Amino acid sequence: MINKLIHNLSIKYKLTAMMMFVTTILLSLVFLLAMISEIRSFRTTLEEKTKLNVAVIKNSCIAALDFNRVDAAEEALRTLKSSEEIIYGGIFVGEDSLFANYRSELIKEKFVYPLNYDSEGIFWGDNHLFLSENLSISDRVLGKIFVVASLSEMKKNILIVFFNMIFIGSLLLIISYFLALYLQKYISEPITKLADFTKHISAAGNFGESIEATSNDEIGILYKEFNALLAKVNISSSERDKALYKLNIRKERLKYALEGANDGLWDWELKTDFFFLSPRSKLICGITDEEFNENREDWKKNIHPEDAPLVESKLLSHLSDEKSNYECEYRIKKHDGNYCWILDRGKIVERDKVGKPQRMVGTHSDINDRKQFEKELQDAKDTAEKSNKMKTEFLAQMSHEIRSPINIILNFTGLMRDEINGKIDEELFSCFDSIDRAGQRIIRTIDLLLNMSEIQTGAFEPNREKIDLVEDIIKSLYLEYAMIAQAKKLDLILKLKIPKAKKTIDKYSVNQIFANLIDNAIKYTNAGSIEIIVYKNTNDNIAIDIKDTGIGISEEFQTNIFQPFSQEYQGYTRPYEGNGLGLALVQKYCQLNNAEITFISNKDEGTTFTVTFLDL
Repeated sequence: MINKLIHNLSIKYKLTAMMMFVTTILLSLVFLLAMISEIRSFRTTLEEKTKLNVAVIKNSCIAALDFNRVDAAEEALRTLKSSEEIIYGGIFVGEDSLFANYRSELIKEKFVYPLNYDSEGIFWGDNHLFLSENLSISDRVLGKIFVVASLSEMKKNILIVFFNMIFIGSLLLIISYFLALYLQKYISEPITKLADFTKHISAAGNFGESIEATSNDEIGILYKEFNALLAKVNISSSERDKALYKLNIRKERLKYALEGANDGLWDWELKTDFFFLSPRSKLICGITDEEFNENREDWKKNIHPEDAPLVESKLLSHLSDEKSNYECEYRIKKHDGNYCWILDRGKIVERDKVGKPQRMVGTHSDINDRKQFEKELQDAKDTAEKSNKMKTEFLAQMSHEIRSPINIILNFTGLMRDEINGKIDEELFSCFDSIDRAGQRIIRTIDLLLNMSEIQTGAFEPNREKIDLVEDIIKSLYLEYAMIAQAKKLDLILKLKIPKAKKTIDKYSVNQIFANLIDNAIKYTNAGSIEIIVYKNTNDNIAIDIKDTGIGISEEFQTNIFQPFSQEYQGYTRPYEGNGLGLALVQKYCQLNNAEITFISNKDEGTTFTVTFLDL
């Protein structure tokens, strides 16, 4: 809309608008720099004034602190009253220990002091300036002085400067407008004269006339070149007839050459924009002779708006010799208003002396059926993906529905066990342990299902924070699993080759990574030890090994180890519990935390899993 309005303006108003635009930009830059300078000046003045007031009373405050004279300190602080900007001053001898303070009677606004006791220097808030300095004698810090200055007066001054600049700028813009209106006529009037003369030539058809140049500037040169162009245009009728005859001969040749072709052909003369379509091409594209004016601009109007940029981009790539051929699939509008898909291919066949393209020839192929088939395939794929997502969401809901009653059963079973402890046979009492183990197994399975569901549906949102992997995760898991390992007569060993391992990660998911790996190591190790090793690899990345002396992983199963629900041992008689989700979930969590998991395993010798945290 705006572009159309600008294009339709007369040259007079375009020139005036351009001058006004440049003037506005320059004034805006000047005023912006002036405002920045004024604000800096106000800030510097307020800082220096506040520092000076503090320097005046600093020695008195030190003496008051040294002799424990509160009254003297308050008297010194009251001298801040001479500065209207300072609304508060306080002397502290500790984090929350106020020794003396001063609060201006003129204070109206509330403020929150943003500094802690150890802060020192000047800090700027939204409405206040805060200053903090140590009060010390011979390098012995007695306390701190805190001063707050209001920015309200400074903001008023800045606002006054702003409105003054707005007034001056408006005045300058008005002056610039009338000046631009006066100056533009030296350019617009000669151009208007040339436009009127062009209309006269077009109406009269007399190309032998000429326009008188009244200057030697660029517009005068334009007049002279226009006169020379008129002389060249004044060609004889016989030459026009020869050109039309050659064109008709070319069309006849193309017609006979294309009669037997299945694809439609086109011929485009770039200089004249003549765009020929064979009858077959018109049939493919659903275009009638009455609708098509045999120029490419008319053809472009029928291209689907969403496909037009791609068509022009590929065509330009060929015309600029970036591509050896032109080829593009797009939709074209038929005479009934519907769109059909075509494959458009072409090549430059004629150039001028300097290599500029003059003519292109190409073909149109009907690919509507193929595109419809591709759409049906995509729709089927989308339906399958939607069904898979619904399945995952249903699994998450059902997992939640199972977990809740299981927790209730375990809680009440625990209460029953505590209530009848020592009152029934020991063999019967041991059934409670079996119930607890079975319940915990179900809960672990449900947790894995829920976590995998969150990952697959995109519902899991990591909360990244900088933590120490050793202190916040590894040591806690070591203590948690030490008793479990001891119950199986296994040694759980923690080796720290670096004292700290700080990384920005999601704590919950990283904790789940190592909990699963340590739990698996204990589960699949019948004798020997499990080692947890924290170190930095050769690339200076933090790495953690979980090394066991367990049953190992067969070479055939190693390629499937991270696949969901995959287990080396299958069937109801398998020797180890599990559902095949643990390691799949571990790999997903590693990807979320920019970590890489690898492993080395030999059957009946043991397995080492390595989690490496990569630098961003």
